[in-house]
Amino acid sequence: VINFTVANATVVNWTIVNKETKETFNGTGVANITKALAAGNYTITIDNADTVNITGTSATADFTVNKAVSAIVIDPIVNVTYPASTVINFTVANATVVNWTIVNKVTGEKFNGTGVANITKALAAGNYTITIDNADTVNITGTSASADFTVNKAVSSIIISPIVNVTYPDASVINFTVANATKVNWTIVNKDTKETFNGTGVANITKALAAGNYTITIDNADTVNITGTSATADFTVNKAVSSIR
Repeated sequence: VINFTVANATVVNWTIVNKETKETFNGTGVANITKALAAGNYTITIDNADTVNITGTSATADFTVNKAVSAIVIDPIVNVTYPASTVINFTVANATVVNWTIVNKVTGEKFNGTGVANITKALAAGNYTITIDNADTVNITGTSASADFTVNKAVSSIIISPIVNVTYPDASVINFTVANATKVNWTIVNKDTKETFNGTGVANITKALAAGNYTITIDNADTVNITGTSATADFTVNKAVSSIR
């Protein structure tokens, strides 16, 4: 808003000039001026025309339209456990062009996107940083905000059901379950002879063994997304009883 008065007004013309771009706005009359302008530095010149009876004059003044300030607020990010998606809620005041980047701190893998919509992203387990940028424009000052968050590894577990001891030559049956299975390996070891039997997979085990005392160990491998684990159990194959009649 530019307020001014003209004593002995004749024909009053005014010109507003942007000092950087040289864009010009013109008007006439003695009414105060209300003008929406882009951010920048301006000069206004007001002229009162010279006539037979009145000596013309001119006045100038400088003024500035400041850039609007933008701001980004990222809400606290809840850490999740794989394979749940991470939700990132944020707001941008005076949004222009909004770009975001999620970076895995260890692998450097990047995920990019645009816009002011909240982000829902399925990610591998790891530690991440999100950076949100609001671009600088003629009228708005750009800004950036970042936040860290974690996608935790899923926890695996192995449950070996109680193993029923058998008598030779019956086969031993080993029932087990693996939560969040990755690569499952099992080993049966004869405690006395150290003879070893190996296998893979999550299928229950049926194994004919010599009489003796055994330990079974089941391993679920550690991966990027799942924490490995192991479980063991002991069982016995009893000797068969002979009889003479």
